[in-house]
Amino acid sequence: MDASTLLRFRRSAVIANSLTKTRMQDTSILIDNELGSSQFINDNNLTGFIKPSIHKTPNTQSSSAPTSGGYPPIVYCSDGSGGLLLPSSFVVPAEYNRLTYVLIGGGGSGGTILNYYDIFGGGSPNFGGGGGSGGIITTTISVTPGTSISVTLGRGANYTLLDFSNPPDYNGNNGSAGENTVMVVGANFFIATSYTATGGGGGGLATLTNGITVGQAGNAGTPDGVQGQEGNSDVNSIGLGGKLNQSIYPQYSNKYGYGGNGGTQWDGGAGYPGGSGFYKLTFTKV
Repeated sequence: MDASTLLRFRRSAVIANSLTKTRMQDTSILIDNELGSSQFINDNNLTGFIKPSIHKTPNTQSSSAPTSGGYPPIVYCSDGSGGLLLPSSFVVPAEYNRLTYVLIGGGGSGGTILNYYDIFGGGSPNFGGGGGSGGIITTTISVTPGTSISVTLGRGANYTLLDFSNPPDYNGNNGSAGENTVMVVGANFFIATSYTATGGGGGGLATLTNGITVGQAGNAGTPDGVQGQEGNSDVNSIGLGGKLNQSIYPQYSNKYGYGGNGGTQWDGGAGYPGGSGFYKLTFTKV
């Protein structure tokens, strides 16, 4: 057997042995040969010779969002939905220079009915006012890698209860405001910039005037919050809590920062709690 035939036989043996032992779907195998190059083998055939220096390992990192220069977005959410929880001590990651954020304030709670007496049907129907929704901010800013960022999440107001320290009437109470959601960007107090979505206002307790009970609506949080609705016995209207505009913020409207409904005489008289605030921070490189 001459040298040329021997070389072809050795190459065939190497290829057959490699294909028998290794099966890699959608990947490639490089086998060094005597010529200082490499034989490029895939699942189906021998495609020829290539230099090792131009064979690159595939990048397996993927992201549904756009990337810049191989840097996928980094996302933090207050409830972990679609992102990580923001650590208490945080700085803008290296190489990232753009921040898109959403901040939502906590919702206000609804006001109660007039007094405990009305729960048992002794008085006219009456309804507390609905709490206002928290405000919402969503925009994009430039940031510098290494800059510190902190976020304080605004909680929704809790249930509004009747005043049980005042028997026998147990008079009603106004609802409470939700808390602000605040993001601070900057190294220290003197150069920091704050961004705030305020909490919604509490609904008013039902008050009697000329035989009609009215629970005032809770104020809207700023910016872009929605006021609660008035509770009114004259038109038999329950004071519903305000919600963020569904057509503009469909992913947030029914889930975060909503105002609590006002109390009614049929469900114990208490005003309902407001929804929790929310934040979402998305860092990108541009």
